[in-house]
Amino acid sequence: MTDQDLRLLSDKLEREYRRIYTERMQDMPMVNPSIGIHAIGFHRWQGHVLGILITPWCMNLLCLPGADEDWSDQPDLRKVIHQFPSGNYEFINSTSGDTGKFQMCSLFSPMFEFASDAVAVETAEIILRELQNPQHQQQEISARPNEEVRRVETAMPRGVGDDIAQRPLLSERLQQPISRRRLLRGALQLDGDES
Repeated sequence: MTDQDLRLLSDKLEREYRRIYTERMQDMPMVNPSIGIHAIGFHRWQGHVLGILITPWCMNLLCLPGADEDWSDQPDLRKVIHQFPSGNYEFINSTSGDTGKFQMCSLFSPMFEFASDAVAVETAEIILRELQNPQHQQQEISARPNEEVRRVETAMPRGVGDDIAQRPLLSERLQQPISRRRLLRGALQLDGDES
């Protein structure tokens, strides 16, 4: 798969999910209208294609078949483990109309943690980088909030639901050490589940 193919794939994902947003998701209560749709950092990885898809309702790590792969016989909802330098992560098989077969690892859902595209995109870039960091095999990581995160907290929609209003601020959670699995599987939502 060439660099041009990767750009075309990213464009295709963004078009498909913009259409999904317009046709089915736009008025749903779990949508954060401050967030756009972005295909971030898609690149060749172990014969597959890997990157992050950001939408107003979720952020997922996606693994798609490479140019020489056929995943048509892969059943939806089947769990698949992928190994990265930072550890093993669980993906779920899925199918989308235009994209076809892919595997996804949920990072954030819903997206009320973010009040701007800039913070969501920065988070996706950090996650892609930290996936490749073998230091996370043996140690906890500690993320520090930047000024943009602090500014975002004052603009976050607090009236979207009681459970969201009761959550600690993002900057408070980012100051606490978190394991690689919690970071990469969306534990900054603080749902209390270490899984």
